[in-house]
Amino acid sequence: MAYCPKAVVNTIRVCVRSEEIDSIFVKSDYKLVQVDLKKIMYIEGLKDYIKIYTEDASKPILSLMSMKAMEELLPSSRFIRVHRSFIVQKDKIRVIDRGRIVFDKTYIPISDSYKQVFQTFLDERS
Repeated sequence: MAYCPKAVVNTIRVCVRSEEIDSIFVKSDYKLVQVDLKKIMYIEGLKDYIKIYTEDASKPILSLMSMKAMEELLPSSRFIRVHRSFIVQKDKIRVIDRGRIVFDKTYIPISDSYKQVFQTFLDERS
């Protein structure tokens, strides 16, 4: 192995971490399913499971995973948690009606505990 100064090694680690991922693998029905991040609309938490709703799928992907684990896996630059049970992709938000995000016929509530973070996000884009 070649000698690398400590500063160079640390710079390489930072570069690798800052590079955004395009997809993730989640376990669903005894399989690992690759999910493109750009296709995720929102994620719903149900106790120990999550449902991943994508643009092109007729039904959501069900996976045994906690919301906290999923939130840590997703890049915060693209996703925002708006409720204890919901994470949404920032670029997919088109309509906000009376404190709820609207995806077709689905209304996603914005809870009081996440409202300030969401308002900051909106202020940056308004």
